[in-house]
Amino acid sequence: MNIEELQSRCLQLEEQCRWLEQQNAELTAKLNWFMEQLRLSKRRQFGVSSERTASGYQQLSLFNEAEVEAQPDLPEPAVETITYQRRKQRGRREMVLDNLPVETVEYRLPEEERVCSCCGGPLHEMSTEVRQELQIIPARVKVVKHVRYVYSCHHCERNELTTPIVTAPMPAPVFPGSMVSPSLMAYIMNQKYGEGLPLYRQEQQFAHLGVELSRQTLANWVLHGANNWLALITIACMNTCLSGISCMPMRQPCRFSASRAGLLKPNRTSGSTAPGGTVLLLFSTTTRPPGPANTPAGSWQVL
Repeated sequence: MNIEELQSRCLQLEEQCRWLEQQNAELTAKLNWFMEQLRLSKRRQFGVSSERTASGYQQLSLFNEAEVEAQPDLPEPAVETITYQRRKQRGRREMVLDNLPVETVEYRLPEEERVCSCCGGPLHEMSTEVRQELQIIPARVKVVKHVRYVYSCHHCERNELTTPIVTAPMPAPVFPGSMVSPSLMAYIMNQKYGEGLPLYRQEQQFAHLGVELSRQTLANWVLHGANNWLALITIACMNTCLSGISCMPMRQPCRFSASRAGLLKPNRTSGSTAPGGTVLLLFSTTTRPPGPANTPAGSWQVL
């Protein structure tokens, strides 16, 4: 093999080496991309969704947070630190507690103990010492028995053919045939949708209070309250919003993302807005336009 062939062979090997290096770089980039996608997928599937840990924490403390954060030897601070130290403003705590009911408990000496230990003279009230505490009243369940009396006339019972019967008025039950009260139904629905407490957790809470209520019973009460009571409020609000305004039905298929809804703006082309400049989005499985005459329960829903 002569020199020209060796040089040609070296050029071929260099070209092949560059091509292999390029392929290696591309494959490495693809591998990193796939690894990143796998990591993101695992994070979406198994990672936390609502809780976030601060930087530097290796694991969220679930059970010993109080033990870690507590400092028994450290007295409660009499100053608050902003960028400098100063005494707390007087009355700030009272301003925070202004909207809470106040129960006053007074401690006085009995009459026989209001005697001076030095001269034996009577003692008078010189001043008071006030200490405030926050007290919470846990939920309690009680039975309310509704007794309605029926009245009749003794004279008519003895001397007349018919006797008028008068029944005392009584509030109608919120769910006929059930023992749920309006306050209990509102409490369950608020715990479910306002506080995010599932029905099985509420079932456990009621069991701790000594009341055995199944999850199916709670679900029936929630559905009855939504369909028979909240639906009336929704229809009344929708009729108020739709009264006196023009509607533009959109019958073509569309997609709606609640997370990207944000603040809706009025339609500048048609000028159809709800009172106060708010756009009301409705969806329905029927083709009837929304309005006071076409809003039966369950036919139109507000987004």
